[in-house]
Amino acid sequence: MNRKKYCIATVIFIVASTMSLFTISIRKHSYNASHSFDMNSIHMDIENRNIQLSMQVTKSIMCIFFNTECDLCAKEILYIKDNLDIFSRKYNLVLISFEDRHKLINYKNEIISKDKTSSLIFISDSNFELIEKYNVSVFPTILVFSKNGIEESRCTGINIDFLKQLKSNM
Repeated sequence: MNRKKYCIATVIFIVASTMSLFTISIRKHSYNASHSFDMNSIHMDIENRNIQLSMQVTKSIMCIFFNTECDLCAKEILYIKDNLDIFSRKYNLVLISFEDRHKLINYKNEIISKDKTSSLIFISDSNFELIEKYNVSVFPTILVFSKNGIEESRCTGINIDFLKQLKSNM
């Protein structure tokens, strides 16, 4: 009987510990969610174009932190690409990766048709400045900023439903 009580107490302790860690991580996440997007801190995209000239101030900003070898990232990017006309009406679409610009140029050329002009802005963050600034620890991560640069929403990990919701809100 004592062994049964010990097992039950251990399970309760583990569940309580997990719940407290989860609560702490949610508080930490909501504390960190007050970031703003500063277009002036990023100057050039992977093709050495000034991103201030590429971005439209009347649109919100969607930043997709990704990795070219991440299958989950590819699914989200392909969903955005398949609905590019819809997303690009409301958002400046900024794709950010820690990989070097040459790898990102090749990736961009693979996913974007040669006959299409793309509204996707690719940024190489090889120094991890943006990844650290926005506390990105999972790929893919999507951050949505208002026209004023205030973070409105965040989605970590793959979540096509999140993209569908953003799409339906247009």
